Amino acid sequence: MISAKDIKDRDSLKQWLKEWPDSQGMDEEAARKVAVTIAHRVAMRVFPITWKWFSSEAARKRDLTALPFLRCSLISGVACKYPTPEIKKAADAATAAATAADAATDAAATATAAYAADAAGDDIWGQIQDDAVLIESGEDLSNKGLWSPTPPDWFRVDEVPMLDAWQDEPETWGFWARWWNYSQVGKPLDWALQEKVALIADEDWEQVPEHVAGVIAGIEEAHLAEHTKLGETLTFNPETGNLRLDDDGANNVDRLQSCVLKLKEIDALVQQFDNYKGMLRAEVFLIQRAIEYHPDNPVILHHNAKAAREILAGNIANGNCPSFEQEPVLGLIDTTLLDVQSTLANEPSVIEANGARADMTKVIESKEVQALVRPVA
Repeated sequence: MISAKDIKDRDSLKQWLKEWPDSQGMDEEAARKVAVTIAHRVAMRVFPITWKWFSSEAARKRDLTALPFLRCSLISGVACKYPTPEIKKAADAATAAATAADAATDAAATATAAYAADAAGDDIWGQIQDDAVLIESGEDLSNKGLWSPTPPDWFRVDEVPMLDAWQDEPETWGFWARWWNYSQVGKPLDWALQEKVALIADEDWEQVPEHVAGVIAGIEEAHLAEHTKLGETLTFNPETGNLRLDDDGANNVDRLQSCVLKLKEIDALVQQFDNYKGMLRAEVFLIQRAIEYHPDNPVILHHNAKAAREILAGNIANGNCPSFEQEPVLGLIDTTLLDVQSTLANEPSVIEANGARADMTKVIESKEVQALVRPVA
């Protein structure tokens, strides 16, 4: 029998998925859950590539969107946690919708697979092996980040335009942006909420993304109302379509202080290495401005962390910085910036600012920042 550490390709994965559950005395349902978990995490890792195709001219000409694939990814994630008969039925319907007879959709899947194989290569198989090792040790992967230790460069480069597109249309994609950000760092949205979204009727899923967003907003409103505690208020902004729980303030302050401390740690880390100070001048400028002049402003902290992360991704893509594989510390910095961004994403003022479609290019392209973005000598 092979072990998880022997997984290196499709054949070895199939062998492990057959032999290991049998060796553990798992029934068919438990074995299926293992396979679904592996498949779900693989699909999530290549989703930015899928989104890239659905943003292409070829997809637009056919009126195709990535919504069926988002639906499949969400439902498969819920199925890993709660494989109920209702979720299984929803998963079957979602799969059928995503692989319907439209040749263009098939072309999308083919193009995505080809690109992923070329771009991802050993990265994907290495992560599959890591997932299998964790499963063998009894870990719950729903609370694990998608990448260990950090995402590869190709993933970050393709993720940025996807996140920007979602931020540009928060009324349509706001839920998916939150779902994505929290899922990939191992802090998934409330599973009960995700299950309700997964069970949306097929006839609703067949509509345009704007319609589905309205249905999800109604589900979120009802779900939040059910879980509103004394001392909290549920509020709705009709301009942005966003819902929020206004807390008594204590937890918000704790989150803010935690984010400031994380940004301070990044700053302190960079200052220890002269080469990092040179490479990351723009990123450090944004971080220092946030923690020195705006430590009580979640909008500035969130936006500057996001802008610093985008600049770092751009510098790597342009060859101005080494890759995360070459400099793992840069990956740690990026992961911390994403953590700050995700932590503050649901702060009321950040939701309002994002609803106003704050343009991060104004921050990135400002004279102060651009003066610091130069190729490494």
